[in-house]
Amino acid sequence: MILAAVICGGLAVTSTIVHKKQPDGVSSSALLIVATLGGLADLWVAVFNLGWFGEALGSVLTVVICAGALALAYAWKKEVLAVVVTAFAPLFILPAAANFLSMFPADQEVQREIHNGYFAGSLIAAAICGFAARWGRPWFKLQTTATITYICAMLLSAPFMLSTFLLGVVGFALVTIISFVPPFASRQLHLSGVVAVVIIPSVCLLSSNSWAAVVFISLVTACAYIIARVNGGIFQADFQIPGTEPLPPQLANAFAFIISAGTLPIVFIIRFFQWYALDSELRHSPAEASAFGYGSIIVAVGLLLYTAAVVWGLPRMPKNVAWISLMCSFLAVFTYAPRSWVGADSMRVPDSAIVLVVSLALAVALLYRHQYLLETGLRGIAGREIPGKQSNSEVTMLVIGVVTLVLASSAIPAVAMAISTTKLSFMVAHVLISVSWMLGAVYLLYRNNSKPGLMLAIIATAKLVFYDLSVLGGLVQALAFLICGMVLLVAAITREKPNKTPPQSRVPQPQPPMPQQSQQPQPPMQQQAQQPQQPRMQDQSMDRR
Repeated sequence: MILAAVICGGLAVTSTIVHKKQPDGVSSSALLIVATLGGLADLWVAVFNLGWFGEALGSVLTVVICAGALALAYAWKKEVLAVVVTAFAPLFILPAAANFLSMFPADQEVQREIHNGYFAGSLIAAAICGFAARWGRPWFKLQTTATITYICAMLLSAPFMLSTFLLGVVGFALVTIISFVPPFASRQLHLSGVVAVVIIPSVCLLSSNSWAAVVFISLVTACAYIIARVNGGIFQADFQIPGTEPLPPQLANAFAFIISAGTLPIVFIIRFFQWYALDSELRHSPAEASAFGYGSIIVAVGLLLYTAAVVWGLPRMPKNVAWISLMCSFLAVFTYAPRSWVGADSMRVPDSAIVLVVSLALAVALLYRHQYLLETGLRGIAGREIPGKQSNSEVTMLVIGVVTLVLASSAIPAVAMAISTTKLSFMVAHVLISVSWMLGAVYLLYRNNSKPGLMLAIIATAKLVFYDLSVLGGLVQALAFLICGMVLLVAAITREKPNKTPPQSRVPQPQPPMPQQSQQPQPPMQQQAQQPQQPRMQDQSMDRR
């Protein structure tokens, strides 16, 4: 073993001597590859077969060997050599890690995570060396190899939450830093790197069924927003730029923010359904439900507030992020909203009230920014228009308006049931919904918004006929029809009053004729004084003509 280490060191020294004599030859690169490969093989035999070193020291020495070879490749300006050396680390570490972890039983979770951290840490260190060797060089193949090495490290640490979280943060920092280093990478390469350091850690953390996925993607999105905001490129993402063109730092940071901001609601909704299933199971055991009973509510509230902030930030925020967030938020609210319409027995208190009341913030944001959301029609997630398809903004606006109206109104029965869990509270809440819809329709018609007002009046009438007649009963049912009918009658009478005629439709009154001035003769001097005097410059110009 010692002899093999000495021989590998001698080959590395010989490669530097050969390179001085033949800088353009391949002999120096071949000698360095043999020296690196032999040194890694000798090291791992010494660690795992002979036990001369511990796993931590073995991982550190692996990175040292690869870093030394990368330094020579960087000095010799040979990208292929740097790519080969960077690929050696995962080729050696992954099989050794799989063999080593198989020796530990699955019940020894702590020991497995500690030893696995050595392997994952050594791979991420090799990736860092690969990214550093790309500094100031157009070595984009090396950047791709370093990204693959990082993905290997992430997959190796996937079963362990803490290691995955830390490696995800380090990877995002690496890709962000390298985006500022010229020469700049292409859009395809940069986006693939961002996907690797944002989506892959999120998926790995979601598989562990922990809060770390939400914390990680929230942290990454906040950092991407701050970086893009400071760099001035948060609103400058250009999806039409060719994929092979260099991507300046402003555009690179904008794309990083869009990817992370679009991944955040997806992680929220997946985590919401995970916790929702867990909450449903824990409802049967009150002791455990006290500790875990509100996990799904926290995630749903966070998703709704995030979506409201994104929609409110339009048109400065990316529109595709707003659409993704809206779809995820509607999925979360649809889980609680039907309970406000099927009856009081199936409602959970105060889950529905908390989520649906927070959804009112999203409804207000949609009401405020609906025109910006639909001014250019629906766009795909990639930001490109769908070929051969024209979106109807009015139909889309109508669908979103109806969905938002139903979801926002669902908060009234939920709050009423949170106050008093009786059938009367449920029925009175739906009376308030019917009356509020009719009042809203009258208000829109009064403001000359004929289409939305008429549509809302039709929806309110349909609710009275098809829903209130079948669900409500007794005096409450009659009260709903009576109040809505009075609202329509008062609105009709008010609209037909003469003093409500718009000013534009009034007939203009004829004006009295102006008195004519007397035609009296004036003195010659006064007539001359009243004649307008022409400027002297005008007379001179006429003479010249």
